[in-house]
Amino acid sequence: MWLELFQAFRRKDVIREQEAKIGEMIDAGEWMFAQVAEVLLRKTRAEDIVDALYERDRQVNRLEQDIREQIVTYLAVSEPGEFGPCLILMSVVKDAERIGDYCKNIFEVGKFYRGSFPHREYHDPLGQIRDTLQESFAPTKKAFLDEDTQPAKEIVQKLEALGKNCDMIIQQLLCTTGDIPAGEAVAYVLLARHYKRISSHLSNIATSVISPVPLLDFHGKV
Repeated sequence: MWLELFQAFRRKDVIREQEAKIGEMIDAGEWMFAQVAEVLLRKTRAEDIVDALYERDRQVNRLEQDIREQIVTYLAVSEPGEFGPCLILMSVVKDAERIGDYCKNIFEVGKFYRGSFPHREYHDPLGQIRDTLQESFAPTKKAFLDEDTQPAKEIVQKLEALGKNCDMIIQQLLCTTGDIPAGEAVAYVLLARHYKRISSHLSNIATSVISPVPLLDFHGKV
């Protein structure tokens, strides 16, 4: 009996270790997002952070590969009833990895678009969205690691509203008849789209706390 209990706790530790690594990936995404925001706001030059940014992304990729390897190994010796948590981790780790990719996309907007952002009707809402996203990383990580459903629900609701705001900005830009330079308009559209994708991936991570495996990534969509 004691051996069975020991093995059960050992299996649980394996899952916890992988969850902690996903927490590291979320932290890395938060750091990357903060850095690219500095480039967008012209507070940091793109060339000053490019090496560190891409190295952090490579670290995230290595963590993803390690987590996948550990999960596959774990599944090879685990009981069938433990497949659910492993499937959740496989889904969440991809969401955490994708955040870094979209941070690189935002970085490219700041790097390649050298103009200004004078149209406040787009710049200001996007700034609020950026700030909301920046503030969402830590509570998303905490809700995931603590498996706390109520904060997870609140995060999902907030991020779903944020995604709708991104859609509204894109729609307004596509329908505008105003005098806005093409480069500036493209930058706004790209930022809105990239912000929405980061929001969706953070929301998916939070969704893993409150939805069964078949409904992962589909909270509120069915």
